[in-house]
Amino acid sequence: MVRILLCLIGLSTTNLVYAQTNNPFIGSWLWTEYAEAQASGGLPFTVSTFIADGTYLANDASEFTPSAIHGTSHGNWVKTGEHTAEVTTISLNLSADKPNGFTGISVYRMSLVHDPVSDALSGQMNGTTFPE
Repeated sequence: MVRILLCLIGLSTTNLVYAQTNNPFIGSWLWTEYAEAQASGGLPFTVSTFIADGTYLANDASEFTPSAIHGTSHGNWVKTGEHTAEVTTISLNLSADKPNGFTGISVYRMSLVHDPVSDALSGQMNGTTFPE
């Protein structure tokens, strides 16, 4: 299990969308991981997008790192309160050493809180990797 604290920084698209939807999560966010993730060589930066229909997509800076090749994260998100949301994602784990490239999947769950003053997200992420 992976336990990661998140600090998310809102991009300019969130403010424009919030004015139209009254939902602070919808839009694209640039975030970085802190604490345990940094200590274990975790992923430093991710761009994630919360789409109004509940779809969630994310790409991170280490998708093509030879020791941790993986695909785009796909998932869903649900607003659980005025300033809270839950996200579930899945991504393929890959290796150039395998004939078909597939080595397993990773599933992550995030609990997020939006701070309306700083327009930032924070929360925790727990993940499980399922080998091939």
